Amino acid sequence: MRGPDRDRVARIDTCVECSSRALLAVQQDGIHWTAQPIKAFTKTYDLARLMTERPDPWDHAVVAATDGQVVGFASSVYRAWNRRADIRHVFVDQAFRRRGAARAMLAALEAWAIATDARQLWLETQDTNCTAIAAYERLGFSIVGFDRSLYENPPAVETGVFLGRPCTRRA
Repeated sequence: MRGPDRDRVARIDTCVECSSRALLAVQQDGIHWTAQPIKAFTKTYDLARLMTERPDPWDHAVVAATDGQVVGFASSVYRAWNRRADIRHVFVDQAFRRRGAARAMLAALEAWAIATDARQLWLETQDTNCTAIAAYERLGFSIVGFDRSLYENPPAVETGVFLGRPCTRRA
């Protein structure tokens, strides 16, 4: 991501329609979830505000572009103490979802993470974003934990869902 990209990132349509909640269950072989319908609501993230934060709340950031239009933004922070790359943000413009932008940005963040000697990728989403949970699982992530006290945002008090996967060193 370059300086001029900030204004274009700020215009990404981040709307997410939430119509189900992940019911989380701890079992012997891991944490599993099933979708439970809820009263639908829409979430929007303020990327314009995020782009003005200083210092940047990330170590590395990438964008996805189509025909010169920025359609995605992702960022990560490296945690040396446990050699983990915490993926802080993954946003794809609503009109461009399910076309590979998130996959490409996560691959770029993973390459950066490997170059910084990370052994693990880690990210967080909310239990009301079942679409994201399913997408991350398709990309090889699995639920590694959750935090019921992370959010307090009525009308839908949400649970933070943490997903992780090992970094893959490619030959």
